[in-house]
Amino acid sequence: MNSNLAPPDRQGDALGRHMTIVSAGMFIGPALCGLLVESLGYSTVFLIASAFPLAGLFILLRATSGSGYQGRALQSFEMPSFASLRALLGQRNVVVLALIRTLYSTSNNVFITLFSIYAVKSLGFDPALVAVLYSIQGVANALVKVPSGWASDRWGRRAVLFVVFAAIVATYVGFAYLTVYPLVAASMLFFGACWGARAVTEWAFLAPIVPVESKTIAIGYMESFWDVGGSVGSLLAGVVAGILPYQTIFLLLAALNLPALPSILLMREVRKK
Repeated sequence: MNSNLAPPDRQGDALGRHMTIVSAGMFIGPALCGLLVESLGYSTVFLIASAFPLAGLFILLRATSGSGYQGRALQSFEMPSFASLRALLGQRNVVVLALIRTLYSTSNNVFITLFSIYAVKSLGFDPALVAVLYSIQGVANALVKVPSGWASDRWGRRAVLFVVFAAIVATYVGFAYLTVYPLVAASMLFFGACWGARAVTEWAFLAPIVPVESKTIAIGYMESFWDVGGSVGSLLAGVVAGILPYQTIFLLLAALNLPALPSILLMREVRKK
């Protein structure tokens, strides 16, 4: 809905704002839980949690009441035809987006699965300090989304995606060799920033090339590739952890994302006027 309501030349900005709100909840929620669960107990925390979706429902109903958006949506959103979907999925940009999304998701899930074990057992970090590293990642993920969306509108999606994936490769190499806590924290900061910038730019790249009637299905299609990569990555983590040192694993994750760089150069920058 946000993508359809935003001007075509400001898709990155609109999606960046939307995804920042989603990401903010991902680190504010756990923080609130940690603050409240000891003093209030689980039952009370669950009741407090239920207030947030209720508030969201109330805001949604108030915001759309009398706006006529529902009627306009029903008139303009037609059922996609098989031909339109086949044409969409045959586009070069869509194919490349699916490829790089799968590569990143695979490497990301290997990393997320193994990093906490590596940080505690191999680097000797206190578990509380490892939790701080994940918080740093989450904050960077959220805060970078609006700027990266704006940058993709201004300088082009392809340029931003290329820089982001180059930074992803460099960050995995950094994890392979950096062992001092401040430097690992800096790497987690870059890791979270790359995650957020990549997500916004991918969706902003997809939005202009998808017909309105096919947009929700196209989003589901792209999300499925994230899930495929996640499943493969989690399985791969269990396999490689028992046979390879962590340094080699991180270098392999860097290599896994290298094919994304030439693939991004094959994409066409598309903007609707």
